[in-house]
Amino acid sequence: MKDFELCLCKKVMRSTLIKLIKTQRLTQLKEVQAESKAGSNCGGCNPEIEELIVIVNKKSNDIL
Repeated sequence: MKDFELCLCKKVMRSTLIKLIKTQRLTQLKEVQAESKAGSNCGGCNPEIEELIVIVNKKSNDIL
């Protein structure tokens, strides 16, 4: 999938969030917000961030 700015307010790229979720083993929106600031302004991207958390963690668990 092509990379894009997932959080427009804080200018955070999708790939940055994927890497952060994987390396920090984040499982909750509030953790991603604290680490990246993504989703902490208007909240419009929060549903996409929550979906990304599920997808990244599912793929990580499938590998284990």
